[in-house]
Amino acid sequence: MTQESTKMNATIRLSDLVQTMESQDDESELFINRLTGEVLIFSEDEIIIAEGGDDPDRFPQWQREIIELANTALDSDDFIEMGAAHEVDDYAMMRDFCDSISDVVIADQLHASIRGRGAFQHFRKCVEGLDLLEQWNAFKHEAYKRVAIAWCEENNFGYN
Repeated sequence: MTQESTKMNATIRLSDLVQTMESQDDESELFINRLTGEVLIFSEDEIIIAEGGDDPDRFPQWQREIIELANTALDSDDFIEMGAAHEVDDYAMMRDFCDSISDVVIADQLHASIRGRGAFQHFRKCVEGLDLLEQWNAFKHEAYKRVAIAWCEENNFGYN
């Protein structure tokens, strides 16, 4: 869902958006408030409950508040969903990181780690074993940041 108007939305704190994107899993959805720039994340279960119209009184108070907020995000034009088109391809990111390493031997080890089953786990162990975890985390953060900036620009959000 993309905003079709050219009206500028609120300014988003880029660090909040990137941090939320980095913590997102395949079973959660991000929503951004067009008026405030607030970044919200809901689990698939919270979305299903909000869409299903279940009686909120069935849930504990803390969960009712989240479900009500999810319901608001789903029903209000004040929120825009950051859809799957703006998710980062984790495998491609690992491959790009491998390609960014100038030491051919280390790059080859990293490339070997992402082939076959268990690529994510093998890559993580390889990165840790080669003492590249800090470099990998910075690379990953920048990839998420680029996606966040592109999304903000496409959807008329300012960012800082």
